[in-house]
Amino acid sequence: MRGESLNSYINISEEFELQHYLSRLESLRASAISEFDFKGPFPDEIYASALKCTSNMLDAFHAMNVIIAKDLRASEGEVEILKFTANERAQLCARISHLFQVLASSMKLEYPMNGALPSTEHARDRLLAKIFKYRASGKRARPVSDEDFALLYAYALVTGQLSVEIAKLGAEVERLFGVLDEDRLKLE
Repeated sequence: MRGESLNSYINISEEFELQHYLSRLESLRASAISEFDFKGPFPDEIYASALKCTSNMLDAFHAMNVIIAKDLRASEGEVEILKFTANERAQLCARISHLFQVLASSMKLEYPMNGALPSTEHARDRLLAKIFKYRASGKRARPVSDEDFALLYAYALVTGQLSVEIAKLGAEVERLFGVLDEDRLKLE
């Protein structure tokens, strides 16, 4: 935040590895269609959609990385805005991370989803409200320009795109494994 680290949040080799792994999954999906050892037909449409969502998420992460890489040093205005919105950004990040964990667990365990996935909209709205509050208040320690807000607005757009793709992926996981029925688990 203060320019101490010159490392981006995801480096080019990590991006390459993720894209390579996605490509490998695409080829496995394509070959699974003709696999005859499965108990039933391979749900190609669902997996194709899930991989498309994953590709869109990787594109969103790449877009954020490009914006960060344009200028690795935060201006004084950016630092002030980032400090002002730190709590809201942390909450939004935690919510997105939680959603990834839920999806990954369900896919790894081949277990039904636990109902509707929580939304990131409220956390994202709180971030945007905090940015608006900062802009509306005239009390600033440092001068702030419109360019200082670019990183946060890009972050809001990227997290919005991630939320949409996570919701789509969640729907595909529900199609694959179903939804956990709490009433069936009750002991009577």
